[in-house]
Amino acid sequence: MRKWLAGKLFDLAVRLDWDTAADRAKLVALVELGLNDTLMVALGKPKKRGRPKGRKDSVGPKPEPKKRGRPLGSKNKPKVAE
Repeated sequence: MRKWLAGKLFDLAVRLDWDTAADRAKLVALVELGLNDTLMVALGKPKKRGRPKGRKDSVGPKPEPKKRGRPLGSKNKPKVAE
């Protein structure tokens, strides 16, 4: 609701005076960026987001791939009775 109301008020301000509205919007953006930078320094670095580390991120020689599929040799051979 706040975002919608802020957008409506900004549209009204732009209709009244484009230059002043643009200048004030730049000022608000700069202040917000400055506050974010200040908070980041005070609170520390944010947690890293993204794919968690896993098997693909290992360092060093890669292990041989596991064998998959059917074993070698035909399974359709007739059995020999002894």
